[in-house]
Amino acid sequence: MTTTARSGFASQLQRDTGTDEFLTVAEVLSIGGPSQSRDMIDATSMDSTDQFKEFIGGLVDAGEVTMELNCIAADPEQQALVSGIYGAVGAWRIAWPNFDAASIEIEAVDTVDDELTMTLHGLKTGQPVRFTTDDTLPEALEAGVTYFVGVVDVNTVKVYPTNAAAVAGTDPIDLEDEGTGPHYTARGSVCDMAAGVSGHETTTPHDGKVAVSATVKLTGKPAFTW
Repeated sequence: MTTTARSGFASQLQRDTGTDEFLTVAEVLSIGGPSQSRDMIDATSMDSTDQFKEFIGGLVDAGEVTMELNCIAADPEQQALVSGIYGAVGAWRIAWPNFDAASIEIEAVDTVDDELTMTLHGLKTGQPVRFTTDDTLPEALEAGVTYFVGVVDVNTVKVYPTNAAAVAGTDPIDLEDEGTGPHYTARGSVCDMAAGVSGHETTTPHDGKVAVSATVKLTGKPAFTW
């Protein structure tokens, strides 16, 4: 059987600035979670079948996300991990660079406004995408290259070379021609979470690099987009 395993390299941890724009935390080494668990309540009685204990579902703990990072003191998103200990719950996102097989067909390429039309695309600003075609892509787009989308509306997106540019809405890729389609968009996977920073630790060894470990605690059900 051929494996369908996916590499975690180039995954991103992102924080919402408060305006539905996600910025990427610099130099993340690993991301753990989100972990979820549910309390199971013992409901055993004298009538339980064959003397087996019975359980019913209780409260769900949305869990947490842990991360290990190279310490980059000048990175504003790493600074936010420190200040977040004293802050409110916010929106966080994990973005995986694996691309689904169920691609979205591009219905129109607008060379004036540099936009792609895909009815009810379901994409999120900052989400990674790749493009394929049955013929020839627009000259500005290359197959196999990761781009990032900026959502204009539920049917329209702009394309950017980096996550930061997509979030800021600056310098979208100039779509000078439509190519010859049909063209398709494959999206990377994301997990959106409401969470607050619950732990932060800096480690400074005498014979190694300065590192950071941090934890964000989820306050509700994470939303996966695969």
